[in-house]
Amino acid sequence: MLFRSNLGVVHFTQIILQDSGLIWNDQAVTPNVKTAAVATDLQIQSLLLGRPAPPAKFNLAARIDGAVDEAHIKGSFAPVPEQLTAKLAIEATGIRAGPLASYFPPGVSLGLQQGTFAGQVDALWAAHEKGGNKGHVKLQDLRLGEAGQPTPQLKFSSAGIVIDRLDPEAGVIALNSVTLDGARSEEHTLNSSHLVISYAVFCLKK
Repeated sequence: MLFRSNLGVVHFTQIILQDSGLIWNDQAVTPNVKTAAVATDLQIQSLLLGRPAPPAKFNLAARIDGAVDEAHIKGSFAPVPEQLTAKLAIEATGIRAGPLASYFPPGVSLGLQQGTFAGQVDALWAAHEKGGNKGHVKLQDLRLGEAGQPTPQLKFSSAGIVIDRLDPEAGVIALNSVTLDGARSEEHTLNSSHLVISYAVFCLKK
């Protein structure tokens, strides 16, 4: 880890973290959940804290014992409080419920034994000039399915939510749009060539 600091501004030129993990032991559910999330390799380049800066680049390889054999997340993010941004490409293999099955509602199962996942995320959360926040989350080219199967169980071209303003103190929730494009599930429970919900404003009164 290399860094420079000047008057509250910290610049990490490089951060490398290997074979570090978080042990998860939840005895509040039945069966009890015991697993670990392990970052096998994390690399962050040019992370600047304390003032606005270009997004830092990062690459993460990780796993969740018994649930995800291998996951890779790469992209960029900017941890500026006034405007948090992230653009990520995610791939994962060896997905199954495993020890996390206890968190599924009764009668619901994941249905994957060696699942694969891929998708891209574009997210923004920023301060709104009139108070509160604004932001968006956009997903692209999402695919979830069983390894070796020609057709994914779930896929869609794009989906997203855009919030023009979220200000609970002022009692304002301004939703610009919710979109879903090219969605399809293997069980035909979700099929949509194009869905758009446009602009809604909710006024909350105390």
